[in-house]
Amino acid sequence: MPYFGHHRRQAEFSGRRRHEISGISHAWSCYASRAHYTGTPLACALPADGVFEEHRPINRTLWLTALFFYATLLTSFHMLLTEPWWLASFAKLVNFQAVEPFQHRLLVPGIVRALGAVLPLGTKLLFALVEVAGWMALVIVAHRALVMFEIGKSDLLRRVLAFTIIVPMALHLIAPDLHFVSIYSEVGGVFGMGDWRAQPQFYYSYDLPAAVFTLALFLLVVKFARSPSRRWFAAYLGLFALATLNRETTLFLIPVFFVSCYRILGSRALATTMILQISVFVAIQGTLQWLFADHVNPHAGIPGTQYELHLWTNLALFANPLYLITYLARLGAGLYIPVVLLRHHLDPLVGRSLLLLGIPLFVSALVFGRLQEHRVIIEVMPLLWLGAVQAAAAWSVSSAVTGARSPYIRRRSRSTGKSPALAAHAPRPAAASKRPAAAVNSNPDA
Repeated sequence: MPYFGHHRRQAEFSGRRRHEISGISHAWSCYASRAHYTGTPLACALPADGVFEEHRPINRTLWLTALFFYATLLTSFHMLLTEPWWLASFAKLVNFQAVEPFQHRLLVPGIVRALGAVLPLGTKLLFALVEVAGWMALVIVAHRALVMFEIGKSDLLRRVLAFTIIVPMALHLIAPDLHFVSIYSEVGGVFGMGDWRAQPQFYYSYDLPAAVFTLALFLLVVKFARSPSRRWFAAYLGLFALATLNRETTLFLIPVFFVSCYRILGSRALATTMILQISVFVAIQGTLQWLFADHVNPHAGIPGTQYELHLWTNLALFANPLYLITYLARLGAGLYIPVVLLRHHLDPLVGRSLLLLGIPLFVSALVFGRLQEHRVIIEVMPLLWLGAVQAAAAWSVSSAVTGARSPYIRRRSRSTGKSPALAAHAPRPAAASKRPAAAVNSNPDA
């Protein structure tokens, strides 16, 4: 293409002067070409962190330092505002004496037990140190997700934006549940506030790692779907095994993998990858549940299992309209609202994964968990955050271009048969004359 070659020559010329003008000419030519072919305004195509390019190691160090401070603060709040259930306390988990199904979620208690054998630190402090690492890992993986989906105009913006994943996570892990004994009171004809209480949540060490693993595994699925290779699948399968040691909700990621890859892999390769995942899950969970089969849960309500039954209690919660309002407001910090409103801008892979993970997870929590413990659906929070941020970013870019539509919209244009985003940038036919055909050559001397 002549236009592309023109800009490539400009880029080569500016490259020789990079030390004089700090690479601005080179970046301008490359991003101008990108803006031309994608229809993106040049202001959106240019990197916004050019000023910070030479200071990236310093910025990364400052970012990690700030991340450590925030992780320490969040861990402190989590430890102070919640308490472990007495049948699954820190000491019982580390000594493998907790009831099922909490004991076979073995990863974090195993790490704490190993650290306690070499470090002169108390059990609760070791759990706190592991959680600090968990918060830091969450934000780091969130930053990687922003990079993979090309969200944000600069790396500095992505690093700041990655911190926002903390909001829905903290609302579901740390903030107490609201309990409304009575919505209002009436004394002498004067109505007032009823009996409203804040009920602390229980602390379970596997909740935060489960969310981190879910987001990391989803990113590996995306990476594998984009460039299938044994290396990426091996990384995914290894992390999948580690996450299964932490919590059995990795089962819900198997359909996500299938839907993401069934059009990419051949039938034999797809069957092999699915069998390997199911085998790893069954082997790990079967072994762990067999090892702790005698750790009977006195509150178990599902015959033949150690799981509790809370379906009717959970449904009764929403009979209180005030609780329903506050529950919906807390749910994912309301991030499901931009996901729904901007669904046409949502990446199809993110959208399908949200449904395939979120619906089974919520149904299982409705039946087996206690919904007033908002952490029971913590695994879907990172994907909900990613979906909201990605859809908002796609909508923002498409809105900046007059007449453009998000590339994620799959609907066809009636006139061209192409998607609106492609049709908006297609070469336009020459405009026809507005004069009548008979009047074009009406002058015989022309």
